[in-house]
Amino acid sequence: TMERKQTPDLALGELHAIETANKNNNKPMTLIAKKEHATVGALTTCVNRLGQKRYLLRTRDEMN
Repeated sequence: TMERKQTPDLALGELHAIETANKNNNKPMTLIAKKEHATVGALTTCVNRLGQKRYLLRTRDEMN
């Protein structure tokens, strides 16, 4: 896990999203949103922001 003092540019919710995404690598956004108790829209916004900050790389499933 990442410590808050090492990542001052991240909000607490972003840290949780990174941790959940890491534990559920290659899982659909709907599953991760459910585990985070968030809407898919809110998670999408968070993931896009984390992508811009280069903390996450979002990929699309070709089968989806």
